[in-house]
Amino acid sequence: MSDRSIQKFKEYVQKLNPIDDIIFRKMAENKEFCEEILRTFLQDYQLKVLNNKSQYAITNIERRSVILDAYCELRDGRRVNIEVQNADNVNHQKRVRYYSSVLTTSLMKKGESFDNVPEVCMIYICNFDIFKENKSSYLIKRVIAGSNTEVDNGLKEIYISANINDGTILSELMGVFTKDDCYSDNFPVTSKMKYDFKYVKEGNKMTDAMKELYDIFKEESKDKWIKEGKKEGRKEGIKEGVINTLLMLVKDGIISVEDAAKRANLSVSTFQNPDAGVHWTVGRKYWQIIRDNWPAYDKKLTPTNTMGAVAEMFRLWEGTVRSDHPARSVAAWGKNALYLTKNHDLSDILGKASPVGRLYELDGKVLLIGVGYDKNTSLHLADTVANYGGKHNVTEHSAVMEEGKRVWKAYETLYVNGEDFNEIGEAFERERDVKKVKLGNCEIRLMRQRDLVDFAKKWIEENRR
Repeated sequence: MSDRSIQKFKEYVQKLNPIDDIIFRKMAENKEFCEEILRTFLQDYQLKVLNNKSQYAITNIERRSVILDAYCELRDGRRVNIEVQNADNVNHQKRVRYYSSVLTTSLMKKGESFDNVPEVCMIYICNFDIFKENKSSYLIKRVIAGSNTEVDNGLKEIYISANINDGTILSELMGVFTKDDCYSDNFPVTSKMKYDFKYVKEGNKMTDAMKELYDIFKEESKDKWIKEGKKEGRKEGIKEGVINTLLMLVKDGIISVEDAAKRANLSVSTFQNPDAGVHWTVGRKYWQIIRDNWPAYDKKLTPTNTMGAVAEMFRLWEGTVRSDHPARSVAAWGKNALYLTKNHDLSDILGKASPVGRLYELDGKVLLIGVGYDKNTSLHLADTVANYGGKHNVTEHSAVMEEGKRVWKAYETLYVNGEDFNEIGEAFERERDVKKVKLGNCEIRLMRQRDLVDFAKKWIEENRR
């Protein structure tokens, strides 16, 4: 992460408070924080949180799904949803109504008695006075019209006005939620977490808490910066304006090379390689900027963009190791992980000495989950070992670290595109037994890698020109 990126992030996050979603979602991961604020919200100082989840997704296949800011299960069986709302731009009461119904439905089993419907409490924190009665909180009750007799069906709604200070302990907590430098000894967990998220103590070194916010900051910054780039583009040409903004985003570490290329409608190799026509959509004045400032590959930080959520989750899994190739890295887990990923040569991206080649040596298997043979990386090993007309190398470029310094590295490697991989896969399945199962709408295939690569090598030599 560059010093400029850190400074930009510091300035951004120091303006935030727990009322802001980016801060609240991280704080809500902490059980002690949830317990501390709920004891005040519900005026129950013996309250105990058993389980808590931040950004808790409830999927409704046929209807609208929801993501709860914070979901807590209490010792007494109550279920609590806490939402924070800065902007007065939705129908808040109907939102609460829908969220409570989806949550309740998700907690009930098919055929279960209505006697078992759990008590649900919806707490809605607004940075404005939602009902405009100058109260710090509003408890909604069901009463019989005319008699004011309360009728309790197990649903409680509490709306909190974070901007109203009426001298109560709740208002004191809301001060910590909304004011930049407001802390309270009455809320030690909330105050400490807020401080840790907001401030860097030593130079440019970020606290662990701030690092957790950085990924969220990057995602929320992308669209904003791209829009600004389009505005700039009206002055210097739409495409050049957007590309220039993408370069700044990459330089600051806010998006990856892959994401920038995707947004520019260019391949990664084209986007990275000025000598091969990269940035022919932008002016030559940007070429050296790219070479000088493109972030170096970092196997711990560089995301697996365009690979999907499963690949990214696997990369981050405890015990997973990753190869050093800046453009075609491979992640592995298990007893052979280090052997598979070590010494991934720049030029031998997918050949015999690459992770894919070592998997062949170990007689591994290929599992395709919901994708076709065009996504079957093992077929590139067949590319490298087969002899066919038109086979040639290309020069690629990547930003890498050498002896502690970032360099723009050129290297020769085999040109591959995989245009006939689906055709190879169809031919392979006509001749070989490939295990297939269905999981929902997803088709899963399992095959021995050696069988596939050996078949593909022969097919390529007979059919590719």
